[in-house]
Amino acid sequence: MQLVGQIGDYIGGTIGTLFSLAATFLLYLTYKTQKTELIQNKKMLQNQELNNSFNSWIELYNNFKNNSKLI
Repeated sequence: MQLVGQIGDYIGGTIGTLFSLAATFLLYLTYKTQKTELIQNKKMLQNQELNNSFNSWIELYNNFKNNSKLI
């Protein structure tokens, strides 16, 4: 009976260690993926800000052009 307990402890310890390693690896992959997504989102936000600024300047120009009168 003691031998069966030792085998169970060995298998449980081995499987527990493998699950811990797998969890650590998956956590690293999640971190790496989120970091990549964050970089892409920052670039997209900067691009949107540039487009919004450009569109604001175009709208301002058009308003000025339409509201100004020549003497």
